[in-house]
Amino acid sequence: MTPTSNLDRYLTPVLAVLQRCAARCALPDDTSQLRAMLCDVVSDTDTLTIVLQAGELTLDQRLLLRDALLQELRTETAHIDVQFHRLDPSYVPMPQSSETTQALAVTRKPRAIAQVTRVIAVASGKGGVGKSTISTALALALTRSGARVGLLDADIYGPSLPTLFGSRGPLQSTADGKLCPIVAHEVQTMSFGYLTDPDTPAIWRGPLLSKTFRQLCYQVAWQNVDWLVIDLPPGTGDVQLTMLESLPLHGAVIVTTPQDLALLDMQKAVKMFVKLQINIIGMIENMSSYRCPHCQHQDMPFGARGGQKYAQRTGLKLLGTVPFRTEILQHCDAGQPQLLVDAVFMDIAAQIVSQADG
Repeated sequence: MTPTSNLDRYLTPVLAVLQRCAARCALPDDTSQLRAMLCDVVSDTDTLTIVLQAGELTLDQRLLLRDALLQELRTETAHIDVQFHRLDPSYVPMPQSSETTQALAVTRKPRAIAQVTRVIAVASGKGGVGKSTISTALALALTRSGARVGLLDADIYGPSLPTLFGSRGPLQSTADGKLCPIVAHEVQTMSFGYLTDPDTPAIWRGPLLSKTFRQLCYQVAWQNVDWLVIDLPPGTGDVQLTMLESLPLHGAVIVTTPQDLALLDMQKAVKMFVKLQINIIGMIENMSSYRCPHCQHQDMPFGARGGQKYAQRTGLKLLGTVPFRTEILQHCDAGQPQLLVDAVFMDIAAQIVSQADG
C-alpha cells in the first residue's frame, strides 16, 4: 500500500498532544508555531508516521515529544512512528522516498561520558557479520596494548556480550545510583543482557530503546576508561541515529564480510557516518577465508576479497582481514574471548591508537 497523507484527519489530536507537551519540553505554546512544527502525518497498511520539523530541538525534547505522541495516540493505529526531519515545512515527505533520505540532516550535539576519554563505535549495515565478536576482540586487543578499556553492548534486542565474556548480573550500583560495570578479562563491560532474563525478548518501541541506551552510556560508573568500544545494533534506522546524535565519537569502525549482500548494506552504514560527519577509522573484513584444519586447503566461502576491493575503490582504510576459524565459535560459546586476540587484532588496535596519537 502506498503511504498517504492524513494530515487533516490527525491535525487536531497531534496538535493537542504538542500543546500539552509544550511546557515540559520548553516549546512555544502558540498554536501557529506548533502547527509549523508538524510537517505531515502519513499512513500505510499498519503504521502511522508523524513527521515533525526538528528545528533546534534537543535530543531530550525529541524523546519527550516522541514518548508523548506514542502514549497519547496509541489507540489510533496498530503502530505509530515519529520522525524528526530538518525540512522546509511546505515539503510533504513520504517515508519510503529517496528524497526524504537525502533531505534528512542530523545536527550532532555530542555529550561527554564521564571518566571516558575516547569512544569508538563498531557498526555494520546488517546483522550476521560478526560485529560483536570483532568488538570484543578489539576491546581485548586495546587492553593488551596497555589501555584501560570499556565495552558497551548496545544491541538491546540481541545482547551477546554476557555470552562472549561468560559474565552475568546482577549489577551493583553506586551511592549516586549509577550502574557498576562488570569487569571481565580486564575489560569494563556493560550490556542490556545484564539487566534482563536471557530467555525474555525485548519487545520495545524505538523511544524506550533510545532511553535505555542513554542510561547504559551516561548512567554507568565507568572508571578512567581510555577507550570505550560501543557495539552498535545492526542497521541505519532511527534508533542508530538517535544513539549517534549524542555520542562523543572519536571514530567508527565498519565491519563487513566479503559477499556483495553484506557490502551493499555496509555502504549504507558508511553513508550514515559520512552524513553525520563522524570520522570513519576504517573497515574490517570478517570471515575473509577459511582453511580446512585437515587438508589445509584455503577457501573463500563468502566471496573473494570483496571488502578489500571496496576499500581500494573508495579509499576507505582496510584495517585488517579476519579469517573464519572454527575455534572462534568455540571460544565465544565458552565465554573465553581472550583466545580471540591474535596478531591481526593487535595490529588493528595499534593502527587505531596510532591514528588517535597522530
